[in-house]
Amino acid sequence: MSLSKLPNELLDNIVLYLDTEKDIAAIARTNCRFHAHLNSYLYSYNIQHSKASGLLWAAEDQKLETIHKFFAENQKTIPTEYLTTPLCAAASGGHAKAVACLLDNGASINARKPREADAGMQATALLSACSAQCMGVVKVLLERGANTHLVDLGDGEEWSPLQIAIMKKNVELVALLLDHGADVNEPVSTANRDESSDEDDWVDDDPEEDTTKRSIPLNLACEEGFEEIVRILLAKGAKTDGVSGTYGTALQAAVDGGHEDIVKQLLDHGADVNAEGTYYLKSVYAHHSDTPLCGAAENGFMGIAKLLLKKGAQVNANGGLNGNPLQAAAQGGHTEMVELLLNHGADVNAQAPYFDYGMYEFWQVGALYIASLAGHVDVVELLLSQEGIDVNLAGGHYGNALQAAASRNWVGIVELLLEKGADVNAHGGYYETAAKAAAEQGFDELCKMLESYAKMNIEPASNHS
Repeated sequence: MSLSKLPNELLDNIVLYLDTEKDIAAIARTNCRFHAHLNSYLYSYNIQHSKASGLLWAAEDQKLETIHKFFAENQKTIPTEYLTTPLCAAASGGHAKAVACLLDNGASINARKPREADAGMQATALLSACSAQCMGVVKVLLERGANTHLVDLGDGEEWSPLQIAIMKKNVELVALLLDHGADVNEPVSTANRDESSDEDDWVDDDPEEDTTKRSIPLNLACEEGFEEIVRILLAKGAKTDGVSGTYGTALQAAVDGGHEDIVKQLLDHGADVNAEGTYYLKSVYAHHSDTPLCGAAENGFMGIAKLLLKKGAQVNANGGLNGNPLQAAAQGGHTEMVELLLNHGADVNAQAPYFDYGMYEFWQVGALYIASLAGHVDVVELLLSQEGIDVNLAGGHYGNALQAAASRNWVGIVELLLEKGADVNAHGGYYETAAKAAAEQGFDELCKMLESYAKMNIEPASNHS
């Protein structure tokens, strides 16, 4: 009997002893009858022994005929978990027809891709489609009822579809998700799980965990400076007072990024001009508050500062690592900003906690001390010109402004302070006196000048450097 005339029953028994799909396929290609008989067996074999890897290939390349063949005779034998990865693959590839076909044949629309399928990813089909910005697939999934609140549990990022759309700066995708139920005010939460996930895959929320690390959509858009997306979110009812992310509030995020147009949008929608943002400082393992005006002052954003002051920002409010707005401006050497704040009532002698990065601790200091330590001559001159300035105000690691300037060898600033009446013999601070500060640092000429001035009690020559 020729091989081509083998009975089907005998042919079935032969392939049972073959170990690989490759061997079975080789026999199937021998002639048309073998192919017609063994083709469906190949699909069954792939499902049983290779977790329907052929279906994944078909989904990735949108081979609709192959997908249909998998389901034609084997629909009841394909475990639903085998459909999750092909569904995500089809979604990320932009294959809307393949997505629809898989859903029609039992794929769970909200199931997550298995951990082992792709390291670092636990995405749903919707998350995959949003990441790839496949609008056609997103529309199919949303029309079929995909959950817009589930997040990607991979890599600890926990992005939602809406946040992915924001990060992609995809205005159309943001609007589409919002129109289909995405919560404009929902922070990312590991509590967002679908019912098909295994219990072991759940990540329980820690009630003591700091939720400010999670990003509210509006705060994220403000931080990235996406003006049009901010406009859409506000139009959809985004709250301006939510606290999350790196900067705390949406206003603080916009201010720190220098996004003046977004700041104006937020203020026009009722953002609290004095609300404190929060951020995490790893160096001291603590959270610290900052006001929008402090952020603008620190960065020298004049236009933003004027907007905030016009809306009633408190010019003497403490907040942040640089104390109050005047101190923040002084630290940055922003002379024009210092002048603006003084003209709006900033207290030139106000002291507030200031973080000294060199000492890794906070000190109660004033703006003059900070400017003197940082070496900003123009700011020092402006502050000294203010009526009521206390040139000998005590505070800080170095005790006063004179010792701070001497510790950095800022000769010109030392002269300015002495001319204004700084007490060269004042005791306090790390080095006790300004002369000792200069001596300890090896600034011999400055030390001699200070010692001479202390003995003679006369002003030094006006040679500001």
